[in-house]
Amino acid sequence: MRNLERYNRRVEKMFAGKLRGCPFCNSSARIKRTHTKYWWVECENCGSQSGSRYGVKRAVELWNQRTNFVLYV
Repeated sequence: MRNLERYNRRVEKMFAGKLRGCPFCNSSARIKRTHTKYWWVECENCGSQSGSRYGVKRAVELWNQRTNFVLYV
């Protein structure tokens, strides 16, 4: 288990500064992983999450993806 924790910390350092803030509260986020190869990103403040993806790069891309839209009233 220590190897997994060490690997997760190393991955977080690799992607440090590349994660955008939470789209809901603008807080910082962390990269998470289970014992499988599926990753997701989670807000440290409100707990919102990206969907899980196979591979850390895809999870980060999903988290950083924003939809620009215009609301007409």
